[in-house]
Amino acid sequence: MLTNASVRSAIGLCLLAGTAQAEIVASFGFTDLMGIYDSGTDKITVTGQSIASGDFTRNGDGTALFNSGLLSGAGDASFFLEMSVENVDAGAMTADGSGSIRIVDADGDMFRGNFSGSWLGTAFGFTFASTTGVDFEFDSSNGDGLFNGTTGGSFTSFADGDFFTGAVSLLFLQPSRANFFQTSFEAINTQADGIILPAPGAAGLALAGLGVAGIRRRRR
Repeated sequence: MLTNASVRSAIGLCLLAGTAQAEIVASFGFTDLMGIYDSGTDKITVTGQSIASGDFTRNGDGTALFNSGLLSGAGDASFFLEMSVENVDAGAMTADGSGSIRIVDADGDMFRGNFSGSWLGTAFGFTFASTTGVDFEFDSSNGDGLFNGTTGGSFTSFADGDFFTGAVSLLFLQPSRANFFQTSFEAINTQADGIILPAPGAAGLALAGLGVAGIRRRRR
């Protein structure tokens, strides 16, 4: 698995010149999530499942670890992403998407955000990258003010109500290349990654084409 320092370094190369690595406040990555697309509603949901794992690091502070078997789709210690898929071009294998993401720690502290971006079909699956800054917010109203992992690690809270920007990416390895959002599917092996940046930097970011998911690896 790549270190969080390596992740921040790789992601930093995808940002506009002038957006320094030091501006990255936090990064996260989750593997073996469950991705489900419903062609009737044109919605994708991505949730934790029994084999999912990941980590959430605050730069210079600490890492919250989410080990397999302890990350659910709802409630405490959860990962949940929902997205509407629009403007699907099955021939070009492109589409647009917008939605929300929520990551909850072991005792109820939460990061949540809204995003929009673009899908691209590839030879190995589908990728999504946010093309505008994600509006992230930290909420500790149901927690203890620390962001804790399920089996160890934590970092001190951000202030409630503080806003951040950043990027989110997804990688689906399972869906058939020939089925680009034409019918419903389940992608058992779904990967989600992201970075969090100070909100004032939002106007200076160019996040189109950000391929964050490809640089994370499964925890061993």
